Amino acid sequence: MDSPLLPGLAAGLFAAGAWAVASQLFARLFAADGAPSAAAANLFKNLLAGLLFLALGMALADGGLGGEDPWQLAVSGLVGFAVGDALYFAALPRCGVQTAAVIALANVPLSVAGASVFMGETVGTATLGGGVLVLAGVLLVLVGAPASTEHQDPRRRRADRPKRGGRAAGTTRVGAGARAARCRALRGPGPRSRRGGGASARRGHA
Repeated sequence: MDSPLLPGLAAGLFAAGAWAVASQLFARLFAADGAPSAAAANLFKNLLAGLLFLALGMALADGGLGGEDPWQLAVSGLVGFAVGDALYFAALPRCGVQTAAVIALANVPLSVAGASVFMGETVGTATLGGGVLVLAGVLLVLVGAPASTEHQDPRRRRADRPKRGGRAAGTTRVGAGARAARCRALRGPGPRSRRGGGASARRGHA
């Protein structure tokens, strides 16, 4: 049975899957050496998306916006794409994909509340209960997030690598020197030391 809701549901599910894949890819990008900043990555993403949408609109000969639609679209893009996505990208290398993605789900109950206040949509019991569950899950993630360095800022991790390498190299050199001294002590004095000792003894007898 056809339903007008099915295309919207399919688009929402596809968007969720696309963001799941994109989050993994961007997290790997930010963890690599020479990674761009969150703002630079977001600017590149938005420019690429804008070019694709422009080409699609020209190909379909559709894209006429009238009235207040351009202003609403501009404000939505500024708040959601420019600011929101940049902050999400900044969160990925700091707290990991799992934590950042779950916390980002807070947009669901916030969107429902905004639709109710600004657009007059009715919030049903099931929708209200789902929003409460989402907020509860976000709260559990915030409270139970481990305080480890696994999701530390990659720039800070790269800055700490030479320090750890220098300490390791210094410890290795100290250990090698101690082993060499122990081996010399076990072997006893070398040939030069014994010759020097014999000459001293002969001078003493003389």
